[in-house]
Amino acid sequence: MRNVNITAVGAYVPPRVMTNKDFEKIVDTSDEWILERTGIRERHIAPPEMATSDLALEAAKDCLAARGVSAEDLDAIILCTVTPDHFFPSTACLVQHRLGAKRAWGFDLIAAAFEDIMAGRTQLAALGAGERKYHELFTARSEQRRGRVGVRLGFDDGLAHRIEAGADIFLMPSLYEPCGLNQMISLKYGTVPVVRATGGLDDTVTPWDPKSGRGNGFKFSPYSSEAMVKCLREALDVFTRPEDWKKLIRNGMREDHSWSASAREYQTLFAEVTGLKPHQAKPRTEEKPTPSLPPTEPTAALPVKSPPPSLPSGEPAKPAAKPGRKRKTAEAEVGAASSDQKPRSRKRAAAKPVATKKKLAKKPASRGRETETDQ
Repeated sequence: MRNVNITAVGAYVPPRVMTNKDFEKIVDTSDEWILERTGIRERHIAPPEMATSDLALEAAKDCLAARGVSAEDLDAIILCTVTPDHFFPSTACLVQHRLGAKRAWGFDLIAAAFEDIMAGRTQLAALGAGERKYHELFTARSEQRRGRVGVRLGFDDGLAHRIEAGADIFLMPSLYEPCGLNQMISLKYGTVPVVRATGGLDDTVTPWDPKSGRGNGFKFSPYSSEAMVKCLREALDVFTRPEDWKKLIRNGMREDHSWSASAREYQTLFAEVTGLKPHQAKPRTEEKPTPSLPPTEPTAALPVKSPPPSLPSGEPAKPAAKPGRKRKTAEAEVGAASSDQKPRSRKRAAAKPVATKKKLAKKPASRGRETETDQ
């Protein structure tokens, strides 16, 4: 990203340490074997009750202390992990709440434009936790407009899903939002998102276009209550046109933000960078040396059959004998040895022509044949 610098780094590891010597007591290995192949001497083990947000919280505190700033000075929290505490709310939200970073959300816009939002027949449901002044503001508004404003302070995953599934519009005017899950969850529920164009919100929400019938929501760019109210009124105007609103809902529910879609995009990027199609990329395998074949001993030349003699007139012709089997080469014998069937011994294969010769010797033959055989 442009104009972004790393000014401080923080870290945290669980207190329990497991060394290579500890592994020697569990499995058949050694410290030298592990160190030579991985370079690892020890690792830190998190207890079952320690979640990802616990580790991230301590690392964030260490980073803030190194930089000399407070959590209230933060504009955004970016947390990347493949082991989140929950799918919803996001782990970044949990760290934000426990750390006290209260500027990363857009509650101040809603507070400033509350009366404009509630104009007409709008109903509002709010769920979450944050700065005390917003707790007091929304609690007071809900008491003033009973039946139209509902507020629940704290985290409730089940209630969050019921609110998003039952609402018509999901309002998310974040100041910063690296990814955002709520707008994608809303799309699957058929709830139209109204968001500020930032981070993941800008990537996943496409403005509604009444001419083409494309789009899955509404978004605004300036971080101001006026821009938010204008965008919200556009959404409410489309809400009064049932056919357009149904089309908008269907567009959102067809969106695919799964890992399968992300994998396809990675494959496309891979093809652009490498010039290879995904199916052409083969996994890397170690080349095994070709086993050398054992030296073959020279074999004696097989006796050559004499051409069949001409029979006297009046004797019936006998059917020709079937040709003998060809000898296997050294390569063929190696291939047969690797299969389930055992190769036939050379001794037995070489005995066949001798037996054929004996049979020919027993046949009655003319004088001319004997002379021919002696030759």
